[in-house]
Amino acid sequence: MTRRFLITLHALSRFIERYEGSGDLPSGQLRPFLRNELKRAVPIGDQAGDGSLYLLPCGCVAVVVWHDANGLVKTILTRAQARHVWTRAA
Repeated sequence: MTRRFLITLHALSRFIERYEGSGDLPSGQLRPFLRNELKRAVPIGDQAGDGSLYLLPCGCVAVVVWHDANGLVKTILTRAQARHVWTRAA
């Protein structure tokens, strides 16, 4: 079964806000770029609340909630923010 990421508008907005290289990308390439980052992401830590944390190659962290093979990307965090969420959930 193929995994599929569904990127919320909130997550895309946070990605633009928190990824320094987003200003170098044309607006039409932001979602495809983030989707490619998600495909290469590495799970980090344990589940935090109802979401799992994934370290993206660009250095940001995605919060993803899975249902079957669909991953709903709820938000994008910086590493510092993810560290805070992860330590608070432990």
